[in-house]
Amino acid sequence: MEKSKFKFEKEKSFTIIELIVVIAIIAVLSAVVLTNVNGYMAKARDARRIADMRNIHQALLLYQAQYGCVPYTGNVGTHCGVAEGTYTKRDAGGWDFSSQGTISDFMGFLKTAGIMTKVPVDPINTGTGESGNYTYQYYCYPGLGPTLAYYTESGGWSQKYELNQDSSFTCK
Repeated sequence: MEKSKFKFEKEKSFTIIELIVVIAIIAVLSAVVLTNVNGYMAKARDARRIADMRNIHQALLLYQAQYGCVPYTGNVGTHCGVAEGTYTKRDAGGWDFSSQGTISDFMGFLKTAGIMTKVPVDPINTGTGESGNYTYQYYCYPGLGPTLAYYTESGGWSQKYELNQDSSFTCK
């Protein structure tokens, strides 16, 4: 009887247990990293919201300086500057929401006047009325002055840009 010419050596390899442990460690690390990234993304969107509100505020100041008033949100039309007779935006509660209608409708008078080429909207922009989150809002009524409102992911409703205490604004 002849001996086999082939010699089987035991190959070194990973066991199934070792592979499962490595996969579990990678999964846990991935979950931790993704959770942190999502938190940073929310903070970045909040920072953008604050910057957008500052830009809209500056645009309203320019509009006020140019026309002597800012358009009010009403269903009968405004009597202010280039928006006269054309800006009749009135969503839930008398506010102009960035998430209702077309995006170009939101504070469109700033674009028509050439003050802004594009009026910014919320990064998520999914609000659905007075109780909706993630939308920019503009409200202006004669005697009250304008208000800009937005929702932050870290703190909820924030109306830090209530311009109605600023007597330089006239809603008309």
